Amino acid sequence: MSKVKRILSVIMAMVMVLAMSVPTFAAEKSATIKVTGLDKDATVTYKQIIEPDDTTATGWKFTDPNDAKAFDKNLDEQMIIWKLLKMKSGSTKMTNEPDNVKAYSAQEFANAIAKITTSTPVKDANDQLQRAGEAGEISWTVNKAGVYVVNATSDYKVGNKVKYTYSTMAGYVSFDNYDKETGLPETLNNATITAKSSSIDITKKNNEKDGVVEVGKVVEYTVETKIPYVNDANPIKRFEVTDVISGAEYVTNQEGKLVLKVTVGTRAETEELVDVNNNSFTLDLTSYLANNDHANQSVVIKYSAKVTGTVVNNTVEWNDGKNESQTATDTLYTGTVTLTKTGENGAKLENAEFVLVRKDKDSSLKYAVATQTNGKAEYTVNSWGAEKDATIMKTDKNGNIVVKGLDDSTSEMTYEFKETKAPEGYSINETNADVTWDKDREGLNAETRTGAAAMTDTKLNTLPSTGGIGTTIFTIGGCAIMIVAAGLFFATRRKTQK
Repeated sequence: MSKVKRILSVIMAMVMVLAMSVPTFAAEKSATIKVTGLDKDATVTYKQIIEPDDTTATGWKFTDPNDAKAFDKNLDEQMIIWKLLKMKSGSTKMTNEPDNVKAYSAQEFANAIAKITTSTPVKDANDQLQRAGEAGEISWTVNKAGVYVVNATSDYKVGNKVKYTYSTMAGYVSFDNYDKETGLPETLNNATITAKSSSIDITKKNNEKDGVVEVGKVVEYTVETKIPYVNDANPIKRFEVTDVISGAEYVTNQEGKLVLKVTVGTRAETEELVDVNNNSFTLDLTSYLANNDHANQSVVIKYSAKVTGTVVNNTVEWNDGKNESQTATDTLYTGTVTLTKTGENGAKLENAEFVLVRKDKDSSLKYAVATQTNGKAEYTVNSWGAEKDATIMKTDKNGNIVVKGLDDSTSEMTYEFKETKAPEGYSINETNADVTWDKDREGLNAETRTGAAAMTDTKLNTLPSTGGIGTTIFTIGGCAIMIVAAGLFFATRRKTQK
């Protein structure tokens, strides 16, 4: 009996070991497919069309034989796969490759997969359709090597039209080695697919964080877009980016060319020289359309412009000769400062004269050269120069001077008003008036950014009089007394002689 128990114990132990081993043996290899470059509302469906099969000459087979017909209705499935493999191998001869295998072109491949219907949706942890979100990505796990056809759709609309339409995509989950016993791949490699949209976004930004800038300052602009995907549904033959600016001028080299720093995809940054015409330039990116080698890759364009006006408007759009681009707009503003000049008892002082001084962070001084607005006490800074070139600014009847074209970035520079001539009856204030900006800047619009400065003068002291009517009276009185005295003298003299 004890022997039977021992045998049963051994059997039970083996059963337990086998039970624990089942998940290990049954565990399938897995890989992640990720689709990038989607809009935030996009969803994805997929279908595997080719999977491993070690009984075939190619080592692959169509998961659904009907999908082979999308490539060629009259061609053998294995020959279709050879033609697909040839796209990858190129001129390299593959093992068991038949003679005269001609690779499918990228366009033929795109046309074929576009005919295949995908029906398996990618869902999230809550069994809801997974959306790309702000990251613009959707990923999911698969457990077989092979080719997967992917379609993306979007609910995002502009007016009544869906903005983003995506071309059918394909991803290849590759493997490293076959398991010699099972004939299946030992490991699977993840696949990343870049979505190919016929709608290309374009954005523009500058390096001024708060949108307020000074006239004369050089600003760096960055334009971002993508290289479009070319297919029969979007048969474009050119792709250009056009930029227009007002209130600023492009910074050009000695030959008058604008230097653009351009990065496409993962390529190193290059410099492109373009002509500037009527405050506009066009960059031709048509060469990147060839063979769709750069389809949906990012394009980053950087350049510099010098502010010349109180408002800088900058727009950019792409042009492919077929589709309509949205226009990206960037606007910069300059700050406005008001000086208030007062005298005793808060009197508003007219006709006080000032120059505006800019003190840089290295303590160097520059003086505003400005244009006056229609004889008013309003001035717009054009440039900065030496003190001898400074524009004299004069207060109005309210004791004010308004100056436009300034920057509120106190970390870079500060402004001061220096009085050069006081109103009549007042003395010059030797202490400059500092410009201050609103301390609470959150919620303030760049277009209404204002600062202020104030200065008070004192009247001239009253001095003793050195002349006037009082002296005249005494002079006349003295003369009269002298005349009377002389008359009396001569009268007395005559009487004595008689």
